[in-house]
Amino acid sequence: MRNVYPWVQLKPQRPERLNHPWVFAGEIADISRDADDGDVVRVSDARGRLLGMAMLNTRSKITLRYLSATEEEIDRSEERRVGKECRSRWSP
Repeated sequence: MRNVYPWVQLKPQRPERLNHPWVFAGEIADISRDADDGDVVRVSDARGRLLGMAMLNTRSKITLRYLSATEEEIDRSEERRVGKECRSRWSP
């Protein structure tokens, strides 16, 4: 596994937003300086607890799209498969 991922910390959120497959720009408290659009980032809640791994796009209102609910190496060739799996798992 890659040693260090760029990170994103979220603002305090309502409980129903914590299991949503994406995060809007207004829900983000801080982004590490080394994070670039298209990077896979480690996402934590306002208390620093891991929420998962997500794809970052600061040019979109939907800034984070979760790829995994755990911290794991995300292979570019698997991003589409993992994204579909996460969406189906987190769908109501």
